Amino acid sequence: MNSAIRFFSVGGKTRDVAEEISSIAGVPAEPLEKALEGPVDVLFIGAGVYEVALDKKVLDYISQLDKSKVGAVALFSTSSGDNVTDQMALAASDNGIPLKGNPLQLVFGIKNFGIGYKFGLTKEDKEKIADFVKAAL
Repeated sequence: MNSAIRFFSVGGKTRDVAEEISSIAGVPAEPLEKALEGPVDVLFIGAGVYEVALDKKVLDYISQLDKSKVGAVALFSTSSGDNVTDQMALAASDNGIPLKGNPLQLVFGIKNFGIGYKFGLTKEDKEKIADFVKAAL
């Protein structure tokens, strides 16, 4: 199955998750700005929650995907509690691109206030990511 990974990360957590997906799926994790090189069966798309919202760049990216080149999307997010995968799934659905598997949300805590913040991916995080990738592929 042909796949690709695109992500938007400000603080680095979403990038960390994308890189873990990359190590399992065997394809590079690239920022949203990197164009798809060809059609894919599954496009992993990840984003974080910033100031209690999904960055507009992510919704624009999903809305502008060429549905003839993307079979399905597998969505993941990182946050301190808010989940944005519903917004991402709606944008994909509105664009005629189906969702593959259940979205993955990893909660890391609020970095600026030090509340529950985790540094690096835990073994449990990696297991959740592995299950997410296997279900999508």
